[in-house]
Amino acid sequence: MYDALLTTEPILMHEGEPTKAKVIGRKRNQDGKPVEKFDINPLLNTRIYLTEFPDGRVAELSANVISEALYKQVDDDGYDT
Repeated sequence: MYDALLTTEPILMHEGEPTKAKVIGRKRNQDGKPVEKFDINPLLNTRIYLTEFPDGRVAELSANVISEALYKQVDDDGYDT
């Protein structure tokens, strides 16, 4: 199944500085199944993603946090700023 947030590179705060991170996967439970579920309504989308920073640190972030960061870094024409 296609997941639009995988491999995106949002600019997120890391150690007090805006830093480009990379979404590397979905958080999974002990059985290997993804945690939480997708909903077309962004307010109900509860997926959790693994996001890697340049220093190697991996953070668990919600789909909404990642989407908001991506939205902030594009201009009115949809280009990355």
